[in-house]
Amino acid sequence: MKKIACLLVGLTFIGSVNATLIDNTGFFTDDIASLNWRDMSYSDGLSYDQAVASTLSGGVNEGYRVATGTEVLGLFNTYIPTVLTTSSSWVNVGAGNGPAAIFYDLFGTTYGAGPDPDYQSIIAYTSSLSGSRHLTVQLHDYENGGDIFFGYDRWGSADSQASSNFGTFLVSSATSVPEPASIMLLGLGLAGIGFSRKKKSA
Repeated sequence: MKKIACLLVGLTFIGSVNATLIDNTGFFTDDIASLNWRDMSYSDGLSYDQAVASTLSGGVNEGYRVATGTEVLGLFNTYIPTVLTTSSSWVNVGAGNGPAAIFYDLFGTTYGAGPDPDYQSIIAYTSSLSGSRHLTVQLHDYENGGDIFFGYDRWGSADSQASSNFGTFLVSSATSVPEPASIMLLGLGLAGIGFSRKKKSA
């Protein structure tokens, strides 16, 4: 039993060490949360209502859904060394956006031609609501700095109004595929357990 417990701990450690963001065509995968994140180009310029409609059968984002505020919060807090909360606030993330800049490559931008040396942004809705407003995340990159806004906002007076500067965070479940190192460790561990039992029985 102790051997099995140690094996499971080892596998968990390997998974956490190798956790990463994997860029794919049209989306990227966060293997910590096991979520696929849709590129902003598939929702930029759509109203919130249009983005939701695009996830239905036959839509360009079929198979996706609007991400919750908690999921977006978890994504940024995992890969950016700063703490965001669901309260409305601006958080400075440093010149050139520092480690946050990776998200411009992964998501694409909703404002500014990237890479734009002066200004570019990702502004997108989540499914979380406060009254009639959705929790909106804004990631801004300035020439001499950058920041993130996490608060309740929207373009216009209704979810049916669209803006070319707004997108929507869309996610789908990612199927975890064991890494070769993890499979090898599991095989060695099981072989070791089998050998140990055989030795005892002899």
